[in-house]
Amino acid sequence: MEAADIIPVLQERVATIPGGRDLDGRPLVVVVVQPWINSHLDTALRYYSSLYSPETRQTGLCVVLDAQRSTWKTTKSVMHKVFEILDVNIGTMLIVRLDVFWDKQRVDNCTKSRTEGERVEEFIKSSEIAVSDMEKLRQHLTNNQDLLKHSTADIVLTVSGEKYNVVIDHVKKVSQSGQMVCQRIDKMYADQGQPFPQDILDTKEALDRYMRIVHDKMMVVVDCWNGVQKKVDSIKEMRYLEQGIKHVVNWILGPGEDMLNGKQQVGYDIVSAEEYKRNHEAFELQCRDTYGHYAELLHKINSLPNSNSQCYKDLLAQRDFMDFVCRSFATRLERRRNLLITSARFFRLVAEYFQTTSDVYETLVMGTDIEALDSADNTLLQLKQHQENIEQIERDLVKEGEKLSDMLSMPVKNAMGVVLNVDYEADIVNVSEILEMTKARCQLFCDSVELQRLTLQQVSYVLNYETDASQAIQWLEDLYHVLLKSHYHVGSNAEEIQAQKEEHQAFQETAKGTYDYGCQLLNAALALRQSCKLTETRNTTLANSLWQSWKQLDDISQEQLTRLRVSTVYHRNVDKYCGQLRELMETVQTIQDENNNNTSKHKGRLRKCLVSREKILLEVGRSVRLGRMLKTRLREPLCVQQKNEDVRYLNESAVDSVCQKLSVVTELAEQLDFALSGLAQSTEWYLNLNKLPDRNTKDCSTETKLEENIQCGSSRSDAEDFVTASDCTGTPPSRSSSSYHTPSEGEATSNSPWWELDTIIDADTTTDSSKCLQLTDESQQDIDVKIELEENEPESLNTSELQLNADHVTATEKNPPIILNEQVSNDAIDEGIIILPSPEYEQETNNNDCTFYKQNLAKQALAGVF
Repeated sequence: MEAADIIPVLQERVATIPGGRDLDGRPLVVVVVQPWINSHLDTALRYYSSLYSPETRQTGLCVVLDAQRSTWKTTKSVMHKVFEILDVNIGTMLIVRLDVFWDKQRVDNCTKSRTEGERVEEFIKSSEIAVSDMEKLRQHLTNNQDLLKHSTADIVLTVSGEKYNVVIDHVKKVSQSGQMVCQRIDKMYADQGQPFPQDILDTKEALDRYMRIVHDKMMVVVDCWNGVQKKVDSIKEMRYLEQGIKHVVNWILGPGEDMLNGKQQVGYDIVSAEEYKRNHEAFELQCRDTYGHYAELLHKINSLPNSNSQCYKDLLAQRDFMDFVCRSFATRLERRRNLLITSARFFRLVAEYFQTTSDVYETLVMGTDIEALDSADNTLLQLKQHQENIEQIERDLVKEGEKLSDMLSMPVKNAMGVVLNVDYEADIVNVSEILEMTKARCQLFCDSVELQRLTLQQVSYVLNYETDASQAIQWLEDLYHVLLKSHYHVGSNAEEIQAQKEEHQAFQETAKGTYDYGCQLLNAALALRQSCKLTETRNTTLANSLWQSWKQLDDISQEQLTRLRVSTVYHRNVDKYCGQLRELMETVQTIQDENNNNTSKHKGRLRKCLVSREKILLEVGRSVRLGRMLKTRLREPLCVQQKNEDVRYLNESAVDSVCQKLSVVTELAEQLDFALSGLAQSTEWYLNLNKLPDRNTKDCSTETKLEENIQCGSSRSDAEDFVTASDCTGTPPSRSSSSYHTPSEGEATSNSPWWELDTIIDADTTTDSSKCLQLTDESQQDIDVKIELEENEPESLNTSELQLNADHVTATEKNPPIILNEQVSNDAIDEGIIILPSPEYEQETNNNDCTFYKQNLAKQALAGVF
């Protein structure tokens, strides 16, 4: 059911919800009983019941039946109908009807006689009389305020006080009687236990009103009386203040001015200035009582309420005069005190300045030992502090002297503002002479101190530079030990070695920067020592120490860098040659697998493979010899200090890597030769090798000569054991990695460098030079191409780093380089490194290998190809 559907029913208001609640908190529902039975009551009640929640309906509704305009019979029928509609939702039902009992009765309006009314009337009359008396007293006090003066104030106050006391006593009695009447009424009805009738309530209200009027009027009179008393008190206070003002002014213009006029001197030194200052402080203590009285009077006058009376105006005029006199006297007294304080401070600064400058000059300027470098900073710091202190004293002295002269030149006025004739000319001249003497002394002192400061600063710089140079030497020593401890090992592959080389080059740059830094410091220190005429012994010693530290660090650093460069070249070339050998083997395998129907085509491909094999094995032989010498060098210590340390095991991985790659590349070479040998013997072309052109015959003669050289292999060093195709035109036999021994594996090695920038040829090398081969034009062209390629690679080095000898370079350009006893790889040449065997190395031979080579040389010689 919605309200929009029953709007006409709700507008008839047969039942309403006013929104109120009964004492039990139940909501009210008002039903108006009509003389006729309304058919819309059922709809309205059911709609109202649906508005409440179930909890509210469970609590119940309070139904109010308005039966004031209906009969009881109609009311009963409506009541039953409401019960039927709401049923259990009804908590309480109230029926409102008219009370017609008093309409049928006649009652006389008679009351008992009461005597309490007489007391009320008496109180009212008494309160009116009291109010009238208080009004008269108020007018009297108000009219007599104009008569209050210094002479009649006491009389007026006495008469008015008597009248005030009489009226106040009467008012208090009236107030007490009113309170008694009210208490009697309250007590009487309280004993009967009945509520107050309306007439009693009206009577109590009238009593309260009269009592308030009396109380308010009494407050007005009391305030007026208090005002009279305050005015009389203020008149007495003004009389006391006028007497105090007169006393203060008379003392200042009399004894105060006389004593101040007798004190005019300011002193001529610190002793006299301090004495005058103490006398003035004693005089200020005598003025303390007068100042205190003046402050008290001023405070009291300012605390008085504002008034338009003539007495108050006269008092203000006297206060202004007293204030002027006191302030003028205090200003002159303050000026005198400031003058004496300035004078005492000035003469004290003069004495302090002269004494301080003398002490500093004797101790820090004349008594300083310049050769004592350690104390130069401390002396310089003390001199700076003393100079700053002296400059501050000098500035304060000049400031105080000028201030004192200005103060002495100012006019002096007494307490009434009249200018006095005081002569300070002699004091002004004295102050001016002292300032001139101070400025002259300051100029001489500053020149001496500035010269001494400059000298001490240079000495301090010498100490700092040499200390920093010592630190640079220590850094080089630390870098030396760090290099020996952490940077001496070599990696196992090209990538790792390249990273180590970059790190080592950064390490070298750091060391070089440290050395340059130390050199700059020592040069600067030497220049300063010569400027200050100091001895140069310590500087020379430090320079020698710096050079020795740098030299030993640079030697082992270059040794390590060369190892890294050679290792990089070796690993990179061996990896490249292994790849080429594998590709060549794949080509040979392809030739074997093919069905060879075209003999000429097969012959051409085989010839190309043999040519490629010749070139590759030539480079492999060089790389093998480089690897064996590298393996020997990696096992040796970087310096003499490392000989006593077990460091070979930390480079063992690099040596193992070199040995492993040696084994791999030789094994690949053997496999390639085996494959080529089998392929050649299986073809008819191999049987016709003797029918080749004269070129082959020429090559065979060359092979015969090489065979004779092989027979002399027992006199060669171990670096010649690996014979390449260019050396013997034969296929190397199968050898284990153990056959490639280095001098360090057999006998003790030499400490001489294993690389040289100049061409060093000893007697043994010269003897064997006739047995060496020159590089062919084709090999030289290959080297030039590789040099160009290496220059483009990141690991290539600058010619400045290689430090090649100019004479050697010229000789190399004129004559092709000769490979002494072993063929150095092209990449090693690209790196600018010429590797020579140490003369102290004991040569090793492998006669079995040489015999094997000689037995197979004639069988495997392919004229025109090898």
